[in-house]
Amino acid sequence: MKRLILAIPLHIFMLFSIKYSYSQAHINPEARKLNDSAYRVWRDFPFPTQKLHKFKDGKLVEVPLDTTKDKYFTTDSAAVYKRLMSLLDQALKIDSNYWVAYWSKFSYQSQWKKHVEAVKTGEKLLKFFPNESMIKLAVAEQYDDIGDTTVAKKYYNEVLTVFNKALDTMSINNRNRSLIEWQKADVLILLHQSENVQSFLKKLYDKETDDLNKRTIKAMMNRTRAEILSGKGFGITY
Repeated sequence: MKRLILAIPLHIFMLFSIKYSYSQAHINPEARKLNDSAYRVWRDFPFPTQKLHKFKDGKLVEVPLDTTKDKYFTTDSAAVYKRLMSLLDQALKIDSNYWVAYWSKFSYQSQWKKHVEAVKTGEKLLKFFPNESMIKLAVAEQYDDIGDTTVAKKYYNEVLTVFNKALDTMSINNRNRSLIEWQKADVLILLHQSENVQSFLKKLYDKETDDLNKRTIKAMMNRTRAEILSGKGFGITY
C-alpha cells in the first residue's frame, strides 16, 4: 500500500513539493486542529510496510514490525479510515476553503484505495491548483485505478506538456531537473509510450555522470505501469 507523501504534516508530499503557502492568518484554528488530529491518527497507525526504529547501545536500529499484530485492512483499519474522514469532514465544514484538509483527505482515500472517493476529492483540490502538475498526476492515477482511462490520459498528456516546457527552459545544472525527467519517464510509461520512454531514458543514462543516478535510470528502464500505479520502484511515490 502506498504511504502517500501527501500524508505528512502539511500533507505535501514531499516528493510532491507544492510551491504554495497558506497564510496562517487565513486558517481557521479549529479546522487546523482537526486536520492535525487526523495526521496524528494516521501517523500512529501501524502499517505493514512501516519501519520502526529504537535506540540500542547508543545507536538507532531498525525494529521489524510484528506482522501477527498487523491491523491493516482489518476492522481496526476501517475504523481508522472512518475516524480520518470524520475529522477532515469536520474541518472542511468549518472552512470549505481549507485546501490542506482536501489534500489530507485525498491522501488517505488514495492510501486506503478508496479510488472513487479520491477522484471526487482530487477534483476539488484541482479547483484550488488547476495548474499544479504533480497534483494533476496524482489525480490522474486515481482515474486510472477506477478504469476511467479517458480522463486519466487527458491529465497525463497535460502533465507531460508541462514537464516538456519546463525541461526546455531549465538549465541542465538545475537540481530539480533529474526529478522532472524521471517523472516524465513515468508519465510516458503511463501513456503506454514504451518506445519513447526507452529512448528518453537511454539519453538520460548516456549523459548522466553520477553513478547512483545511472543505476537508478537503468533500473527505471524496466518499470511497468503496474509498478508505478502501486507506488513501487523509483521516482516519486504517491
